[in-house]
Amino acid sequence: MCVTLRGRDDGGTYTIQRVSLVKRDGLTLNGVDEAQAKLTFGAGTWDDGAAVGSGTTVKSNFESFDLVTGEDLFLTFWVSPGNKTVLRKVGGQVLTWTTFGSDESTTVDWEGLSISETRRQVFAAFQLDVLTNP
Repeated sequence: MCVTLRGRDDGGTYTIQRVSLVKRDGLTLNGVDEAQAKLTFGAGTWDDGAAVGSGTTVKSNFESFDLVTGEDLFLTFWVSPGNKTVLRKVGGQVLTWTTFGSDESTTVDWEGLSISETRRQVFAAFQLDVLTNP
């Protein structure tokens, strides 16, 4: 799989770090511990993430991930303080849970976390490509 990040069109660059795909554990807010893929971009590391400029897209490196049609997955990432916001309100989009303050990017089981906000939003990642193994 690959994830495409899209820069907001309102100017500036922001950095998204520690991007992961995690298979959802049933209907819970937990992930399956052994079903996590840490995504990288270009020659960078998981901690480096990707800098996304205004109106541009950045595609992650291909990551093998076992997913069956109909299974839910979580896309998680960390945006450090001082970056432009990657969330904006619009109707009918992907459900987003936000935690403010702490970097929870290594957490896979979220039921015990304090969710700061739940909204339907468009956010920085706008496309998930399921590819055959190259």
